[in-house]
Amino acid sequence: MYSLLISSVVPRPIAFVSSQTAAGDTNLAPFSFFGLMCHDPPTLVFTCVHRNGERKDTAANVCATGECVVNMISEHFVEAANLCSGEFPAEVDEFELCGLTKLPSQCLPGGTPRVGEAMVQMECTLVDSKDLVGTSGEVTATMMTLQI
Repeated sequence: MYSLLISSVVPRPIAFVSSQTAAGDTNLAPFSFFGLMCHDPPTLVFTCVHRNGERKDTAANVCATGECVVNMISEHFVEAANLCSGEFPAEVDEFELCGLTKLPSQCLPGGTPRVGEAMVQMECTLVDSKDLVGTSGEVTATMMTLQI
């Protein structure tokens, strides 16, 4: 089903989401289950598939802090962004790993960083999160609705 869906719904924009823990440890990861849902209020949605039955760092961070930045990937840093798609321990700072510039947010109270190389950086607050239950009956992903 996965292969059919990702090859049928195209083009697929990628959300390059920066987030941080309550303690300020940062995370940066790409998400292809992403889209613009509304202009008023400006609303984005992305889904983070779970790993081994647990939320990945981005989903855990956004749900805990209520904020993130959705950075749009451009060709000039696509290889660096691709480096961030790996499975890394929570303590790994993907900004440092891929060499992208960490800029402070301008509007978010927690200061979640933006990607300096991104031409579009949307500072977002969490409106809602919903765990999605797969055919196994287990939660397989978390869908997050964000307001820019």
